[in-house]
Amino acid sequence: MSSMFSFGLQHTIRLAGDASTTFSTPFPQGLGNPQFKQSSNIGCMNCLQGERDVGHSLRECSRCKGVRYCSKECQIQDWPSHKPDCGHKVTVPRILIAACSDPRLSLFMQICCILKFKLFDSGDRAEEFISARFAVAIEPVDLVELGRIMTAPKDGRKVDATVADIQGMLQINGFEWEEPDDGLSSISLPDRSASVTLEVWRKERARVVAAGFPGNPLVMLNILYPANGNVISLPLCISSAARDLVQKFMTKGFDMRCEPTKERKRLPFTIETCMEYMNSYIREDNHNRLHLRTKMRSQDVKVITDYKPREKNFLAGHLFVEKFARETIYKSMQLRITQTVGKFFYEAGLRG
Repeated sequence: MSSMFSFGLQHTIRLAGDASTTFSTPFPQGLGNPQFKQSSNIGCMNCLQGERDVGHSLRECSRCKGVRYCSKECQIQDWPSHKPDCGHKVTVPRILIAACSDPRLSLFMQICCILKFKLFDSGDRAEEFISARFAVAIEPVDLVELGRIMTAPKDGRKVDATVADIQGMLQINGFEWEEPDDGLSSISLPDRSASVTLEVWRKERARVVAAGFPGNPLVMLNILYPANGNVISLPLCISSAARDLVQKFMTKGFDMRCEPTKERKRLPFTIETCMEYMNSYIREDNHNRLHLRTKMRSQDVKVITDYKPREKNFLAGHLFVEKFARETIYKSMQLRITQTVGKFFYEAGLRG
């Protein structure tokens, strides 16, 4: 299932050691903000058309209130995809929407796109259709629980019992750009024609230009939850503030407080370290102000335990292993995990 947001508000945030930075973002400021409906073109989960496109308010799912549709027909068509998630108190679509609503996360999503697509100057690829995707997962907040899941015997184990009352949080496992034959096609977008996606981009591009930002590129970004196929699709407007931060980090270096020691280190300024920064930012939200925490489900555990090499339907597991091998917070666990399930990492090409 999918949903779409459009060009929206301005935000001010403070990065460590820096003055406040104001930037434009296509994301609404938050689900609880009264301007949320007015500032975002909330899209039908089936066909992506927004309220401005259909000329009326979208209808909510009466059961979970977490998704919207432009018509009864679209709701019926999307039901097979929505059914597994419907009825949960905190639905995956709501978590994905909350992630897209946070100004700091949206800023670093922009930065990842700038680095990948070389959008360093105003006007760079501004009239070009660009598409990218972040793959996300729900992971235990407690590293002890994560280690227990990773080392638990699989034979005869009931996954549902494993996840009982485990607090989970959203984590960004991978950033991928969509190019022909990129080898990453095991994560599929919802069934919709390329012409529909392109039409959405064209409408939002026109709105960006009309708002006075003709030099700002627009990236069609998909936030994917591969465990069950949920997708949030949105046009991401690249702000001048994001470009300025990229130039600063490339010149002066990228300082980040590394988990679990909280020691501040200068790291290479890459897409991978930007994802690590976003994941650390989410992890530090102990009071769930970002609304990115939820109880883990069996499908979340399977991403961690049912790893197979980079094959169709198992890219989610591969991306988790890459993240586990890459990020600083897991360093203390890596030797023990590798000794226990060495083949797990050997198959991923990450051992040693």
